[in-house]
Amino acid sequence: VSTETPRSTSVSPQELEQHMAYLAEYHTVISLEAAINGLTSKIPFPERAVVITFDDGYKNILENGHPILTKYGFEYKIFINPAQIGILGSQLSWNEVKQMSKEGVTFANHTLDHLHLLDRYPQESKANWLARIKQNINLAEGSLSQQLGYSKKWLAYPYGEFDVDIKAMLKDMGYI
Repeated sequence: VSTETPRSTSVSPQELEQHMAYLAEYHTVISLEAAINGLTSKIPFPERAVVITFDDGYKNILENGHPILTKYGFEYKIFINPAQIGILGSQLSWNEVKQMSKEGVTFANHTLDHLHLLDRYPQESKANWLARIKQNINLAEGSLSQQLGYSKKWLAYPYGEFDVDIKAMLKDMGYI
């Protein structure tokens, strides 16, 4: 949520304010939990239901987005990369993540370090590639659980990319 980050992955604070005003007037913002429960239990959603999520855990979500979302009383989730938290200046710190968590924001897994899941090393077998991905995701989930005291076992695919093998592995691991 910034005017100084790429337009392809960002929205300005002014645009976010406009979008949230529109959602408040014409849609029903529901939690990701409610959406997952509705999908798995085939429970109908409210008309025009929307879930709000962010990827990557940038500090500008706290600085520019959180006040707007709080103003509207909207629940939202942030999918973060634990290995980058507090390391890169653009990322939230663990203290900020914990404070936001106390204010109702839920955090979930976006891999340990924003791993591009479809990248295989040269000569890497399929089994080794999947084992590497599994380890990365499990380390991220362990870090989230240790820092926040909960584990949702939700994963947002970095870059939105995955394949059927990764999807099947995550299902076997109990992830949504």
